[in-house]
Amino acid sequence: ATMLYRAVGLLDEDGAAPAPKLEVSGLENEWADGANGLELILKGAVTNRAAVAAPAPYLRIRLYDQKGDIVRDKRQIVEGGPIAPGEARSFSMRFADPGDVARALPALEPVR
Repeated sequence: ATMLYRAVGLLDEDGAAPAPKLEVSGLENEWADGANGLELILKGAVTNRAAVAAPAPYLRIRLYDQKGDIVRDKRQIVEGGPIAPGEARSFSMRFADPGDVARALPALEPVR
C-alpha cells in the first residue's frame, strides 16, 4: 500500500504525508478613495500545489517604502477552511492611507 500511496502523492519518499505547497500568485493592486484618503487594495490568490488538502493559512502582507522600511504590516486568515489540492483561493486586503509604497511582499504563515 505504501508504494501506491507514494505513486499518487499521499506519501513522500520517507513514508510521511507530503507538506502542503501553498503559494501566493497573481498579486495585483488598485487604489480607491476611502473615508480617510486613498486606500491600497491588494488582490491575488493562494494556490495549493500539493496532492493533499492544506489548512487555511494566515496571509501577511508587508508594505515597504523606497528606503526598504516597513510602512504597513497586516495579516488575515485566508477564508473558507482547508484548501483542496489544486484549488486557488482569492483574497483581497485593504490598507488605509499607506503612504509612499514601493513594494508589497506577501507571505503565508500557519495558523497555530
